[in-house]
Amino acid sequence: MKTKKNKISDTDKKSAREYPRFGALDFVIILVVVISIVGIYFRFNLVDTITQTANSKKYVVSFSIENIRYTTPNYVDIGDKLYISSSNEYLGEILAASDEMSNNALSVTPSSEVFIENGEYVEVYYPNSESRVDADGRFACEGTYTDSKGLIINNSTHITAGQTLTVQTELVTLVIEIIGIAPLE
Repeated sequence: MKTKKNKISDTDKKSAREYPRFGALDFVIILVVVISIVGIYFRFNLVDTITQTANSKKYVVSFSIENIRYTTPNYVDIGDKLYISSSNEYLGEILAASDEMSNNALSVTPSSEVFIENGEYVEVYYPNSESRVDADGRFACEGTYTDSKGLIINNSTHITAGQTLTVQTELVTLVIEIIGIAPLE
């Protein structure tokens, strides 16, 4: 008795060569490439983030506010959280205006100017007879300080002396000018 053998024709051999199969070696090569890409990402992003967080220290940032309503300092208290207005990014916490003024968040000085009229000093008042004031304050934050970039908070916000920022607390929005940055002792 003759048995019929399955013979593969030449056309079937060609079509098998046109479509290569996905093998275990292909899987290993793709896996090595993916692991390499993930490794490079972690090397340049995660390690940098971890080392910056490890090197961060606490700082005191002194600031000044010019020409605000005399009632505005009443809405800023010690312990208020301070955020950047545009991004709502946390900056730090309001401290007492100075070590001597432990109960006041802001140190206030009148900003009204005085001029002489008919030989007498006359104070300048703003609309509605409400005087304007200047204020100084401080906030505590955590970040990394470099001479070239200043203080880096949250690995993204750069603060340097002379910089103007629009910040907010829960109750008020203020435009502050950074006066100085010092380590918190």
